[in-house]
Amino acid sequence: MVNAKEILEEIWWAIPPAVIVFGLPLYWTLDEMAKYTQPVNSFASIYTKNLLWIEALFYPPIDRVVILLTFGSVGIGCYLIRKKSLPLRIIVPIISGVIGFYIGCIVLLVLTG
Repeated sequence: MVNAKEILEEIWWAIPPAVIVFGLPLYWTLDEMAKYTQPVNSFASIYTKNLLWIEALFYPPIDRVVILLTFGSVGIGCYLIRKKSLPLRIIVPIISGVIGFYIGCIVLLVLTG
């Protein structure tokens, strides 16, 4: 039997993008539900609405800045930390991806005026 550490060693690179793609909408959903006191049974519809932020890949090129900076930051985080311990290889790309997302939002706001 393989232990969990060996499995994580094989798939560690897939964890940060999955956290970015599914974690940011989860945070936005929980925040929206708390802010507007939505009932629990509306979770699925709100999460689906927030999950569609990936649709920005098909928007005009200026809106793709957020997606490119988010996943570019994840890639840079993975590259910079490639020889370190497993927890760092998972945490640093997630943090850099979230930072890249917010930088992308700021750049988009500046570009659109």
